Amino acid sequence: MAFIAALLGIVAGIVGLTVGIGLDHIQAGPTAITLLFADLTAVKLASVAIPMASLVGGIVSRAKPLIGGVLMLLGAGGMAIIFEIDYPTELAVASSGIGAMMAIYANSRTSGIPAAAPAE
Repeated sequence: MAFIAALLGIVAGIVGLTVGIGLDHIQAGPTAITLLFADLTAVKLASVAIPMASLVGGIVSRAKPLIGGVLMLLGAGGMAIIFEIDYPTELAVASSGIGAMMAIYANSRTSGIPAAAPAE
């Protein structure tokens, strides 16, 4: 369970970084690299930092599932707010959100905390 959460977090972080940097909208070539660093605004920095939270959450979720799950959840929420809605963005948001749920559930299974209250 934690491995799948880590895999989904890493996929979400990589796809989110490609959207945040702008590789899904620019053409390849020597001018593409100069366009990446031409406008370093706060929104541009946030669009790189938020997917990094999902990527780091995916990497950390094997050792510390709760911390990784919270980071992926923050990354999913941030990407949903800051990016425009299209296929790569929704792939990153869904992967990060599902990975976060799986990591938090994996934490509850390893720590002995019940994932849900028992039915009465």
